[in-house]
Amino acid sequence: MSNNGGGDELTPDQMALAAIAFLAVSMGLIPFGTMFDPVKAWLMESHVLVPAAQAMVELPGTGAGFDLPRLAIATAAAVGILACVVFIVRRKGAE
Repeated sequence: MSNNGGGDELTPDQMALAAIAFLAVSMGLIPFGTMFDPVKAWLMESHVLVPAAQAMVELPGTGAGFDLPRLAIATAAAVGILACVVFIVRRKGAE
């Protein structure tokens, strides 16, 4: 079994497959909204998501989304996670 010559780089075939998968997901050819119906139902019951009629930002293909307070919390969480990742990566690079 080959490991790409010991490097961590992707082969052109792997890069093409990743690009095709990304495009298929972004164009909606792979409907993630229908795959995660139980998760969406649980998030709506838990009041993490709101119905699309009340949402300021709708998640494509789900019929649910975030209103302003939930959007602010989700954005703050994403920024916090990103800041932690950057901190960890820079710290590992300094070692």
